Amino acid sequence: MYFDQAAEQVSELGAAIVRGETVAVARTAHQLKGASATIGAARVSQLACDLEMTAKADRLAVAPELLDLLRRGLAETRTALARLG
Repeated sequence: MYFDQAAEQVSELGAAIVRGETVAVARTAHQLKGASATIGAARVSQLACDLEMTAKADRLAVAPELLDLLRRGLAETRTALARLG
């Protein structure tokens, strides 16, 4: 469930970044940050926090790079959790 929701949020983030919607980026990143912290995905949570702060500072020019890092972090988290299961 977490990964399905995270994938949807990443898609929403990408679209909001393209549209320049700082409020939507900050809100969605904040939600992903919380969900990630809840399951112990600290790296993903930190990257989502970085993206949230970037949006709040109206610095979306660097957001695509952070989103790429976030995607990689999610993939790494999925792999790590699969190994545990």
